[in-house]
Amino acid sequence: MAAERDSGYVIEPWMIIPFRQPDKETPDFRFNKTHCSDRNAVERCIGVLKERFRFLNDGRVPLYEYQKVSKFVYDLHNINLAKNEFNEVGPEEFKDDIDNPELPIGEGMQET
Repeated sequence: MAAERDSGYVIEPWMIIPFRQPDKETPDFRFNKTHCSDRNAVERCIGVLKERFRFLNDGRVPLYEYQKVSKFVYDLHNINLAKNEFNEVGPEEFKDDIDNPELPIGEGMQET
């Protein structure tokens, strides 16, 4: 029997989720191992995109637009890779100006 919930996401009826504590060397155990490996790869890819396109992390993309924006950043990322133009910005090189008091408040932004 499949697990009732997954720790990372709200479970929807259409989702495939791992089995709860299956016995080793069973089809359910092998499924869980494959599921875990696949999910890990997907999470790493999402991490790369969130590092490259930091606006994905800050709530500026409305949930209903996330699918469109995600497709755009996947395509842009792949184009950059194909052209070998992917300049990575490491966390130590990224200057976060969010807390800069000299930046003007933009239209539609809230003051804190």
